[in-house]
Amino acid sequence: MLHMNTRMHHKLALAIMGLLLLIPAACGSKGPPPPPKIGEGIWGQNLWLKVQKVETSPFLVYSRDKGSVSVVNAAQNTVTILPNRQPPAVTLTVSADSKIVRNDAEATLADVAADDVVEEMQSTEGTVTRLVLHSGAKYWKIAPPEGQQFTMVWVDIYQNQAGTMQLNPVSDRVEVRDNKDTKYTPIPITGGEAIQSSPSGYYIPLFTEPVSLPPGNQISGWLAFVTPKGTSLKEFVWDEIDRLTIRLS
Repeated sequence: MLHMNTRMHHKLALAIMGLLLLIPAACGSKGPPPPPKIGEGIWGQNLWLKVQKVETSPFLVYSRDKGSVSVVNAAQNTVTILPNRQPPAVTLTVSADSKIVRNDAEATLADVAADDVVEEMQSTEGTVTRLVLHSGAKYWKIAPPEGQQFTMVWVDIYQNQAGTMQLNPVSDRVEVRDNKDTKYTPIPITGGEAIQSSPSGYYIPLFTEPVSLPPGNQISGWLAFVTPKGTSLKEFVWDEIDRLTIRLS
């Protein structure tokens, strides 16, 4: 009887060991969790990313505005600009060699007014070289090719590293993918038909060029993609500095 109990205990021990070996394998077979969906953020090693919303439009209305004039100081020959994307404000000196264009005409600092919209700003060592302004908002309207649509993706990007990062949201390292795994990259936004007012289809701020992102700061804006009408998108992939994926469906 003792011999039989020993054999039974041995078999029982082997069965328990087998179960213990199976448990890690079963857990490991589940794989990594799925990527976050729209409205959920994801951390990489350096960046945090969230896709807030996705919209489609038969046309795109945009502005080239990069900021606005906040203060004009004629006594000190300076102008203070508040950028749309990267506060704080920057104060620049206006010299005799500075080129200023306001409302499509050559201008001087005396013509510049607070709240003027900045379309282009170039400077060297704190002095304006070229400043293009207009007194009110200006808009341009563009349409996609026949059978296509604009797919607009709003993204938030945050970084908490020690130094300023240079990001290019409109590069081929950023893409959306449809259910057939076809890839679409952001398009450069240029040209279009000038219009005086802002109808529906207006997207601001719109990413159109590389940006600098200081530590502890966030930038947000729209990315424009051209996709076939009726396209069902599967995911958004960001591969600038970190590789991050957001589920779109």
